[in-house]
Amino acid sequence: MITKAFPNPQKVPSQRNFELAWRRFNTDCDNTIGTKKDYRFAYNFGVNTIRRYKTDYGWLYSPPSYLVSHKEPKQLRTKEWLNQAWAVNDFYHTFFDSLLQSSALSPSEIYRNVILTFLFHSAQCQDKVLIAFHQALSKNTLILRHWHYHVFCDLELTSKGLNTNCYVEGEKTHIHHAYLHPITLGLLRQWEMCNRKEWEPPSDKHLCSFLKKGLAKGKNIPTSLRQFCKTAIYTTEHQEHVELSQALVECQIGRVKTYGLPLDDLARLSLSSVNSLSNFEFYASSAKVTGNKSSNSNVNTISNKDLFTKLKQCFSKTKVNNNKLSCQVVSRRLQNLVDNGPYTIGESLLLKWFIQKSQVCSPSSLMQYHCSLSRRWLYMAEDCDFSYLDSELLEQMYTSIISKIEKLGSRKYFIARLKDIHQFGSLSNHLPNISSQFFEQDISQHHTRAGFIDKALFNALLSHIDCLIDLNDDEKCCLKSLCIISYRCGLRLSELQKLQLCNIEVSDIGWIDIRNNRFGSNKTASSLRKVPLFPLLLEHEKTIIESHLSQQRLLHPAPNSLVFSLGLNPYQLFDASDVSRFVGETLKALSGLNHLVFHHLRHSCCSQLQLTFELKPRVRRTTNFMPLYEYTAF
Repeated sequence: MITKAFPNPQKVPSQRNFELAWRRFNTDCDNTIGTKKDYRFAYNFGVNTIRRYKTDYGWLYSPPSYLVSHKEPKQLRTKEWLNQAWAVNDFYHTFFDSLLQSSALSPSEIYRNVILTFLFHSAQCQDKVLIAFHQALSKNTLILRHWHYHVFCDLELTSKGLNTNCYVEGEKTHIHHAYLHPITLGLLRQWEMCNRKEWEPPSDKHLCSFLKKGLAKGKNIPTSLRQFCKTAIYTTEHQEHVELSQALVECQIGRVKTYGLPLDDLARLSLSSVNSLSNFEFYASSAKVTGNKSSNSNVNTISNKDLFTKLKQCFSKTKVNNNKLSCQVVSRRLQNLVDNGPYTIGESLLLKWFIQKSQVCSPSSLMQYHCSLSRRWLYMAEDCDFSYLDSELLEQMYTSIISKIEKLGSRKYFIARLKDIHQFGSLSNHLPNISSQFFEQDISQHHTRAGFIDKALFNALLSHIDCLIDLNDDEKCCLKSLCIISYRCGLRLSELQKLQLCNIEVSDIGWIDIRNNRFGSNKTASSLRKVPLFPLLLEHEKTIIESHLSQQRLLHPAPNSLVFSLGLNPYQLFDASDVSRFVGETLKALSGLNHLVFHHLRHSCCSQLQLTFELKPRVRRTTNFMPLYEYTAF
């Protein structure tokens, strides 16, 4: 539609022609697109295209601003929810009175009591958590663990819509730590002692009716397990000596998703020992950690490494000009690469596909596509004559490549890219059509790298930096400052990389402005923020940061010079991969945990802020509920 309205962008239109063409584009959008989401996408694509024409062809007109719509968040405590919550609260008191008066109970009644106290007293008010607990308890696979004075169990959640947070036998899994109230533990002991040989557990589908059987009264009692659990939190938050904020209420019922720490990371909070290191070089492998091999380790080598390298350069910044890459620059580089041919059909298809994707994808996304797809595709194209391919042979070649990828997540990501390039090739008549079911796959779960870096581990990281032999004192101070600001203020490595002196206020607070600049853009709209610096630091950390900032302002006083340069040109970005590699490998070696990376410095900041905001002195004393929210990694 935007091409129809502006068919010849090289020729700059007059003001009147521009307005008429834009009006035609708006009319086409109104007549063609139905949903608000699609309309917003099409409209903003048109705005982005006009902005690109303004840069590339010198258009004199600015398009309208982007179309932004804000949907008001759905309220939890509606009248309907409150009526159901009051009914569930009455149900709870009826249940608890019967629990106190009962003496001889059947296995079915004891089992129901365990589940209900898990819901109301242990505050596990998510239906997916309740079902996982029910399955583990009925199959006799429930294992209780201890952390300090708290007892919890690990529940594997398989529901859709949840990210994974750890690995179990090499597979990404979502493990939920459910802390148990003393009443729940007492009833669990009673359950273990009862004779249940002839007892049959209720099915997941009938669990809600099983829990309410004989006790539920009133028309407002929820009929679904999900709503029953969501309204049970009202009873929990009104128990004596319990104080829950609205944020924690929505977390416990699953409206706000959090992902707990892996079990081995949680153990470090009890025993924060660190290993000794023997390697003291920044620009070398700083630690020897045994871990699972990457899925890329079994990628076949290609003979056309020159094209692979040139493709990578299309998506990378140059050392001479470190300004952020634009889609237009990437597209021009790819087109120049095509013009420097000739190429085989497979190579040409890959290049043209990247040119098409550069119109809608960011350079960072294109680099990820390149890392996943290009080497495997070029290897397949080396011994393949696309002119004589039939659908059966092509499916065999695709299957052969896919089978060599070990990790499930990497395989699914590659299949999605392969499906995209195949559709592009079939539409351009370079590839034969294959079975529509070939690319069908389940929606893969995203993985949240849950992890917490404790104080002992963080201090060991700073001490190790002091011992590096291939960095001078200024570079060591710079590296420590990077780690401290990420750990205490929650900045991403990409935000630290592009931070300029003008973005840090010269004051006792030292406000940090996270802004877009010529070195890079923020990850999301919510990344645009102000962060206090000095109030979040310990005294010795404040000394390190002040020393580094003073040195930078003395040597490079220009406001647009970078805060972190690691001894390089103050107007040139440092290599983020070097910092990420060093910090990640050092954390792994010091702790023995193979999942820790630089980004866990930011995760740890979020976890500590959560404790600061939520754990008031009175709540800390309520030990039965405190572990529910402690040490959670977002």
